[in-house]
Amino acid sequence: YYVLGDQETANHYIAEKYDFNTADAEDLFNLAEVYADMQDPDNALKCLRKSFELGYFYGRRWIQNDYELSILFDLPEFKALIEEYTEKQKR
Repeated sequence: YYVLGDQETANHYIAEKYDFNTADAEDLFNLAEVYADMQDPDNALKCLRKSFELGYFYGRRWIQNDYELSILFDLPEFKALIEEYTEKQKR
């Protein structure tokens, strides 16, 4: 629906399919990619953070090569999130 220009319906179907509070880490990561494709960086970052909290982080290089998240790459919030989880991974 997003591709057809209907963001509202797209968001409705996303909300119907995924429960942010119960979705697993991989689903949340995939949802972050969907939101990024929909030009919704706030929700993309929210899902990305939650997926990382649930253990879905495989390193800086891995995440920075995911072209579906490319709209996030220059955002300070994204950079801080990647730095935070890169540091956590070192511990």
